[in-house]
Amino acid sequence: MQVAAPPSRTPPMKEESGPPMPPPVGDTWELFLDARRPHGPSEIDLRELRLGDRVLLATKNTQYTLEWRADGSALLSSDRSDRPFGQVSVIGCAFRRSGALAQGVLFCGGRMEYASSEGKVRHRTTAILSIKVENAVAKE
Repeated sequence: MQVAAPPSRTPPMKEESGPPMPPPVGDTWELFLDARRPHGPSEIDLRELRLGDRVLLATKNTQYTLEWRADGSALLSSDRSDRPFGQVSVIGCAFRRSGALAQGVLFCGGRMEYASSEGKVRHRTTAILSIKVENAVAKE
């Protein structure tokens, strides 16, 4: 006489259920994360920017565009007339409301610090919500 196995109390797992499994750790993992970043990279090293590259960043209240120049400065413009514009020096990013400053980088969640009027006036934005880099097209 054969005894039937008791019915399973947990429903069988469907192959289509849940989010897709991430790939294994390594280069593929980095590509997996990059493809899922909705607002561009989370951090930009300012030393990697070249002449003509543009950085588009958004804070809660303002959209900024920075176009890099050969001397390392940038031309700043924004969607608001009450913000500084023209040639600026981007210093880096401050952590939240603290005075701690990460020089030479911009990152989501930080507050961009830059100097205008030939370095005489320093400005700090509200927290950066998104960053995007548009690399200049190489001219032959």
